[in-house]
Amino acid sequence: MGLKEVIENGVATIKSVTTDLQATITHKPCTGFDASMNRNYGASATYNVIIVHKQKMVRAENGKEQLSKSQIIFLESVTLTMEDEITLPDGSQPQLMSIDGVAKPDGSMYAPTVYF
Repeated sequence: MGLKEVIENGVATIKSVTTDLQATITHKPCTGFDASMNRNYGASATYNVIIVHKQKMVRAENGKEQLSKSQIIFLESVTLTMEDEITLPDGSQPQLMSIDGVAKPDGSMYAPTVYF
């Protein structure tokens, strides 16, 4: 069994044993910017994720360390960028600080974690 299979099996196991802890979020991928630098978004998709409210220092996109108060752990492969829009179950849309994960060759990640 290669690393790919080990990661995929691990994510599948986590997904199956955390069913009661999962929340549903909406993800809209940023597809680019218009002439006024407003973001354009693609079709939204919903995902079952684990939301963890835990403080952690993360390196933000600007290179500075910032305090993240929460994180979203996706339980499947997803392609994410810092410009994407995520809507939490309470309707809020957090400002993304950092995205972590093991990259796949197609640009998506195995179970990425988003810090906000």
